[in-house]
Amino acid sequence: MENATLVELVPERNLLDPNFAGYKLSLDPIPLYISNSPSKVDHVLRSEEQYSLQHVKLFGLHNHLFYDPWSLNDVYFVDEKWMVQRNVLNRETGRLKGLTEVWEIPSNHVRRPGHYNPSASFPGLDLVLLSDGAGTLHLVKSGGRQAANDGRKWQVLLSEEVCGPEAPFVLVHSLVEDRELNDLGDALSGRKVHCLLLHVEEAKEVKGQRSIPSNERLGQNKSRATAFVTVIEWVTLHEGKDGSWSVGRIRKLCGSAIPDYATIEACGTGVVISSEHPFAFIEDTENPLLQDEEIKEVKNEDELMYSDVKWQQDAEEVRVTIALASGEENVKLGDVSVSVVDGRKVCIQVSEHTVLHGVTLHFLDHDLTTWEIKDNRLEVCFHKLEEGQMWSNLFAEGGPKCTEEVDPKLHEEINNRLSHLTSETMNPQVGSVPVFNSEELEECDEAPSNAATLCRFDGEAHIASHKACISSNQWLFNVQMGPDVTQALCLRHGPDGLLWQPMKSDSPRSKNESSNEPRNWSCSHVASFVSFGYVQASKQRKKFIACAPDASYVAVCEASQYVYIYRQPAQLAGDGQLRNRRTGEQINRVARQHLISLPSSQEILGVHASVSTLYLLLEDRLLAYLINE
Repeated sequence: MENATLVELVPERNLLDPNFAGYKLSLDPIPLYISNSPSKVDHVLRSEEQYSLQHVKLFGLHNHLFYDPWSLNDVYFVDEKWMVQRNVLNRETGRLKGLTEVWEIPSNHVRRPGHYNPSASFPGLDLVLLSDGAGTLHLVKSGGRQAANDGRKWQVLLSEEVCGPEAPFVLVHSLVEDRELNDLGDALSGRKVHCLLLHVEEAKEVKGQRSIPSNERLGQNKSRATAFVTVIEWVTLHEGKDGSWSVGRIRKLCGSAIPDYATIEACGTGVVISSEHPFAFIEDTENPLLQDEEIKEVKNEDELMYSDVKWQQDAEEVRVTIALASGEENVKLGDVSVSVVDGRKVCIQVSEHTVLHGVTLHFLDHDLTTWEIKDNRLEVCFHKLEEGQMWSNLFAEGGPKCTEEVDPKLHEEINNRLSHLTSETMNPQVGSVPVFNSEELEECDEAPSNAATLCRFDGEAHIASHKACISSNQWLFNVQMGPDVTQALCLRHGPDGLLWQPMKSDSPRSKNESSNEPRNWSCSHVASFVSFGYVQASKQRKKFIACAPDASYVAVCEASQYVYIYRQPAQLAGDGQLRNRRTGEQINRVARQHLISLPSSQEILGVHASVSTLYLLLEDRLLAYLINE
């Protein structure tokens, strides 16, 4: 995150309602239309080898219902026969009439354990991207999807295993970059389609994985301890002069968590990611990363003057102690230079001699590094970027060999924390049990990790150019508010949910340009859901949260059976009046809440909220609730 410009999320006062009186339960009926599917939804479950937290989130929260932002009332899903099904609407009434098959995904692979669920994205008016969950990306020309009776068949333009042979992935986002034009308005090149593909891999199998913060998961059998990482591949597809398509540039970012939000900027120059753990670029096929040559293994034993290097750690810091060589008793602090580049590349120099140089196992906060000289020993204190994470080694594989010493304070703290589990007496006193129990915390008290950020990554400079800290703001949901705008995300601010729209940056930063030169990038507060932060926290079985593109309502879907609808405050119709029983104040606007009980107890596999209709996908049917006439 080095050199990132800090961005502050400032709410708009006129979008807040300090006089909000709460949601009123409405018993008004909501019309329901049901269409049965000829085949069940292609619902893929995790295999035994997909046991990490990333896999659980990737499979458990997968939305099987895909919407077309160019035609907001059209939704799609893939059935177990790999047929793409689309809802059929009465264009005059907006009511659901049934389902129709629009395309059959080529069966290049047989479904097997380890595959992902199918996914789809709609980058343009006539283009569709589909992933079969088995490793193949399909670019399809769909014709005029907005026509009332579109009888044209979908045509395959490209089918490629872009992430490797049968390497599954999920489509996260896509867009079409505008063609480059000359002064006469003629196209200089064909279209480009940018897409983000996400998959979870073992860290040891990822090229450049030393550049990323891994997340180790220890099972009951320690021999199965495995580090999994999340890989986001930013793939650019090119259209040739003859109309053919090919895979062009591929850029990769890695992190140790599934991001809550990931989108490509409208201009295709950067990506915006919100995650509880940091991401970083590790590869670019067209513009190689500078750090690729700099992170090569360093044979410190042959090059360095100092071999007695020891380190200690606690939950927040890493302390490195280096014994100075004989004859260096007069070394002063001014002779010492300590640098942390890209959050992990550490270089310590004494009197222009390199003392220690390597890539640390995890990320450091470069702004909080301090050092001192005591008793002819140099002590350098680094601050961990992810507080609470205990490191197994100081440096990544291939780095300098350093001896770890257990910090006496950490040893004492561990003993104190575990002391209540043992006792020298048969019946310890009740008062010895800790008063505070973290298990008693409710979901509404939870907050993201201290490293949670909303970051804009520059596609050319390979850095996080802008960063907004959201460690105190819980992520709630994402919503596409239009076909040609960046996806918006909703964050919890106290009791409310505020909707933020990332704006387009001025221009990309070249690699030769000073990284200190500021660029304009911000997030606009576009809508508010008053008290929604509280109400969603009480839904312990919630699976999906969906919001209408005009922010008129938001739906909280449980794993099955129940859906809660929260509408924005609206003027009371006719002469209806309400009064506050406590103050007697007349209320002219009221926010309504609806409780929907589904006609089936099947698991909810997908959801989409359009301006007029809430779509819910079950195992064998599509439900359409007419929310707004």
